[in-house]
Amino acid sequence: MRCRTFDEIMSDYPEKQTLSAYAAKRLPANIKDVMERLVNKKLSADCIFEEDSDVYLYLNLDDADKYVLIASSGQGDEWLLKLSDNTVWFLDHGEWEEPEGLKPLEISFEEFVIMADLLDQSEKEHPYPRSKEATIHVKELLRSINEHLVWNYPFAISDDWMDDM
Repeated sequence: MRCRTFDEIMSDYPEKQTLSAYAAKRLPANIKDVMERLVNKKLSADCIFEEDSDVYLYLNLDDADKYVLIASSGQGDEWLLKLSDNTVWFLDHGEWEEPEGLKPLEISFEEFVIMADLLDQSEKEHPYPRSKEATIHVKELLRSINEHLVWNYPFAISDDWMDDM
């Protein structure tokens, strides 16, 4: 298991699909190109790339126009791209009405793709329950993407996720 580069990951997805007119209009050109290749792909259990079709939960936020949906968790939660700086945010479907319901991951779109790929590798190599060593290794790799990612990632990989931080 290793952090593959963004280009390595994208080489696995050469075929493009047409995005909804809503998503195509709102996404920055470079991210639109990537989303055309990732839409409807499941990169990990918690990251299913989706096209924004103007029907998602985040549209109920006061500042919804600042975001566009890029993926879901498969459990009702949403991964959003903040359009002003192309960073990824997490919207918890159970807390979306609360200020803490929308949380920054503090990573770029490309880093988000790398994170999803890394978590997919981890899920395949170390099915639940994971060993403590496997969890520590995943946390080290997440830190290599961004030192705060271990703290900002909303889904704990195991019960001892916060141990040895």
